[in-house]
Amino acid sequence: MPTLFFTVCSLRQYPQALALGESLRRHHPDCSFFIGLADQPERLPDGVPRPFPVIGAEVLQIPDFHKFTEKYTWLEVLHALRPQFARYFLVQHPESDRLAFLGPESWVLAPLTDWLDTLDAHASSLLPQRLGPPRDEHWPAERHFLNVGVYQGEAWALRRSQAAERFLEWWSARTVEKGWLRLCEGYGLDQLWLNLVPVFFEASHTWLHPGYGVGYANADERPLQEVAGRWLTGDVPVSLVTWTGLDRQRLRWEPHRTDRALSAAWRRLAARYVREISPFVGVEPAFGRDFSPPRTPRSRYRFIRPLRRLMAWVERVPLPFLR
Repeated sequence: MPTLFFTVCSLRQYPQALALGESLRRHHPDCSFFIGLADQPERLPDGVPRPFPVIGAEVLQIPDFHKFTEKYTWLEVLHALRPQFARYFLVQHPESDRLAFLGPESWVLAPLTDWLDTLDAHASSLLPQRLGPPRDEHWPAERHFLNVGVYQGEAWALRRSQAAERFLEWWSARTVEKGWLRLCEGYGLDQLWLNLVPVFFEASHTWLHPGYGVGYANADERPLQEVAGRWLTGDVPVSLVTWTGLDRQRLRWEPHRTDRALSAAWRRLAARYVREISPFVGVEPAFGRDFSPPRTPRSRYRFIRPLRRLMAWVERVPLPFLR
C-alpha cells in the first residue's frame, strides 16, 4: 500500500520539517512527503530550499477562515490544521491508501514499516505517551497525562476507509470549533481529543512499541544506547523520536516540560539532530494571535501553588468584614 507522509508546521518550524523529510528519505526513499504550512508559502525566506511540496493553509478552504485565525493563537491554529490537512491529502491523492502524520519535530531513525503494516487490519493507529507508570517522583507524572492526553498528537496513521473518514470529520470539527489550549477547561489542542478515539471509532489501534514516539514524556522508561551505528532502547531499535520540548541551545529538555535530565546518550543523539537544523530568525506567523505564555520554573511551584489556592479561596468565600 502506498503511504503518504505529511507534517504541519509554522514558518519557524520549517527547518525541523526539512530535517524530518530528509530522515524519512533515508529510510523510505520512495515515499511521498508533504509539508502543510500553517502560513502563506510565499512568506518563506528567499533562498530557502524546497525539496518537498509545500501546501499553504488557505487551500483548505475552512469556512470563515479569517475568523478562525482571529479566534485562536498561532499555536492553536497550527494544531487545529492537522486533521484538516489530513482530509485534504486524502482527497487530493487518491492513489495513497495510507496516510501518516509526523509532527515537524519528529525524526526517523529506522523504517516505520512495522507500524504502518498494522493498518492492514485497522483503520487508524495511535501512539501512547507512555507504556507504563513512572518509577520516580519527577515530572511529568501520571496525572500530567490525564491533563494533556494519553496519546501522542505528534504521530498517527490512517488507512483510507469509511471509519477513518468519520474519525477525521469528527476530529476536524472539534479542532476548528474547540481547538483551544485551555487545560483547566478540558481543551488540549488536537491531542486531548484522541483520548476518545478508541471508544468512538471502530478498528482503532494503539501501537505499543518502545521504539516509537520516544521523547521527553517517556525518556525515563526508554534509555538509549548506540550499537554499531544503530540506536536502541533496551534491545529494540528506535524508529521514531519526537524532539518536542528540546532546548536546542543547551541540549536539555525545557524545564516546564520535565525536570528529568538528558542522559549522555540522549545528548549525543540530540546534538546530531540539532546539526541538521538551520533555524529561521525573526519570522512571525501570519495566522493566529500571539502566544507567549509565562513559564514558571517547577522549583517555584511549591511556593506559588499555596498562594494560588489562597487567592481562589478568597474569591469564593464571603468575607463581610472586608466590606
